[in-house]
Amino acid sequence: MSVWKNLQALFVVTFVLGCTSREMPPHPLTRPLVGTLACRIVASGAYDAALVAAARAESSRVVSQAGKTVGEWVPVADPSLAASDIDALPDAVLRQTESGAEILVVFSEGDVTDADVAAVHSGGFDLNGQPIITLTLTDEGSKKFFDFSVENASRHVAIIVGDAVQSVPQIQTPISDQFVIVSPTQAASDKLVLALTSPPTTTESSDALE
Repeated sequence: MSVWKNLQALFVVTFVLGCTSREMPPHPLTRPLVGTLACRIVASGAYDAALVAAARAESSRVVSQAGKTVGEWVPVADPSLAASDIDALPDAVLRQTESGAEILVVFSEGDVTDADVAAVHSGGFDLNGQPIITLTLTDEGSKKFFDFSVENASRHVAIIVGDAVQSVPQIQTPISDQFVIVSPTQAASDKLVLALTSPPTTTESSDALE
């Protein structure tokens, strides 16, 4: 079975985070990832009651305990699949700000970040005809994502590019090797590719994590 077909069971929510059984065209562009990316679990009142209480008690974006960051309010990109999916997430913790919706995510040592990605491949579509970006993980990143997905089975993961959540799929099976980000339009996908393959600039989010 091909890698593409193996990927189709990775993530299922409103969309599939992974490849489909449809024949995929060759990737027209492969680049190293130099932007910022993180995969963090969406906070839930059922699983993360202490974090949720602390986040709601403070107005700051970053939630800390004993000098350690344990959670963060992250803006939801709009347009994005996350923007259309968040209201349907069970028990997700959201808040509205002047600039839009934010979702609370959990920080853990096992979170997958840009350091775990070897390459970014642009091109291709899912079964619904929506453009995808495929991210190939390093050997260490593959093991890390596998452990992350096993530990957090059935929970929703926030795929964060730069300073915003792009998608919030549910983990259905263990993941390793590759995963994809689905975008609602080609323009949105092109913007993500640029964010992932361009050197990051100083933003408020980087300051918030210090």
